[in-house]
Amino acid sequence: MTDFMDRQREMEISYQNNYLSIIGEQKTDYYGSSYYTSSYYETTDSINFYTELKSDESNNMWSMGFDYTATNSDYDIDTSLEMKLVGIYEYSESGVTSGFQADEDTVIMQINQVTWGDWSDVSKENDTYYSYCAEGYGGVVKITVYITDTTAEVDGIAITSNDIKFDLNLNGFPFFGVETRIAACFEMATDGEVREEVNEMAAPVSLAVDSSSGLTSGFFTWVDHVDINQDGNETANIVVSNSNGYYCFAIDTTAQPGWIYWDPVIGVSASALTENVGGTDDGNAASMQSVLIAFFVAVIALLFQ
Repeated sequence: MTDFMDRQREMEISYQNNYLSIIGEQKTDYYGSSYYTSSYYETTDSINFYTELKSDESNNMWSMGFDYTATNSDYDIDTSLEMKLVGIYEYSESGVTSGFQADEDTVIMQINQVTWGDWSDVSKENDTYYSYCAEGYGGVVKITVYITDTTAEVDGIAITSNDIKFDLNLNGFPFFGVETRIAACFEMATDGEVREEVNEMAAPVSLAVDSSSGLTSGFFTWVDHVDINQDGNETANIVVSNSNGYYCFAIDTTAQPGWIYWDPVIGVSASALTENVGGTDDGNAASMQSVLIAFFVAVIALLFQ
């Protein structure tokens, strides 16, 4: 049968002020088996991706995430992940701890409030994926979001209908210091729940955990470098740190580039984290880094086999 990661979704797009929602739904019928007996399952799953621009809200410039649900006669699964861009920092590194550390490094300036323009219209590119974007801080900060109803490749990064890719582009960042660096910091939160229906055909949740069959989990993954010119032929490494509970991604250069491009992916995975996000860079495999945000929700093997 069609692999979980490759199933096509029906997409429904809606706008409300600065909030944009894209809902993708699937319905799958199949003849499967549990630990006790064979049975006929009807499984429905849906994922609601959302992005919201936070104009002039301190420490929450932009948020995005997803709510994922999967249901059949035996189980209900809920999984969610949300991330917020809390600040973009220009700083001078102390050299004590790698990456950006707000309590160690010297912060020269920060952008933690942005007045955004409107979201652009959602357009479908190459008949394979949707994109939309918004600019803020006088055009210095630009967010572009990509999503697909099946599978697609965007700028060398493979995405599925369970992922959302976004680009963070800084154009003409107003550096105030000398030989300083930039870091973007995010707050991330996630949750997950499995509810078992009372059914004599259903296996107990404790018996259904099978890591070899895959786990349902929220993930955040990124290429380990950024482009620092528009031609894409100059790059700088990303250094990841945890600063005051935030995930911070520092650009490892003091060249103060006028143009910066970075493109992570978030989503829900039913297999090993790196299997559904890969990339190419001029024909060579891009190095991807992943972080699983604090939870595993098992029993995906009973829903998708």
